[in-house]
Amino acid sequence: MKKEFYIVKDGVLYRKENTLYFHCKDVKRALPVERINAIYAYGNLSLSGGVILFLGKKGIPVHFFDHYGWYKSTLFPRETLVSGEMVVKQSAHYLSYPKRLKLAQKFVEGSALNIIKTLKSRRKDSIIGEIISKIEENTKKKFKKY
Repeated sequence: MKKEFYIVKDGVLYRKENTLYFHCKDVKRALPVERINAIYAYGNLSLSGGVILFLGKKGIPVHFFDHYGWYKSTLFPRETLVSGEMVVKQSAHYLSYPKRLKLAQKFVEGSALNIIKTLKSRRKDSIIGEIISKIEENTKKKFKKY
């Protein structure tokens, strides 16, 4: 079963023979390439051309985010976009107002759920509990009918 792999430290991703390694100042780890669906990199990650070719061959996209979690870019393997099917489907959703609205609502709902999860993990104050309750209440009101 393939899973997402998250890299949350600055480091280097390199290939040695047919093995992928992540190396930072205190960790050197071999990555199970055959079990990776996608890589999510938060912070600075250096890649060599060999790694990019290897990931492309294995069909593994790499999604880049900054230290604050803001999306920056994605490195997609060529095979996923050869037919342009993804671009066509994205355009169809953009042109259909109900589909576009549904996607926007899902993005907002996902953001709200991520905010709640982050607040719950850092709950130290009673005010945070009130904030979580308000967000959950507003999320249920807004998205219940969809």
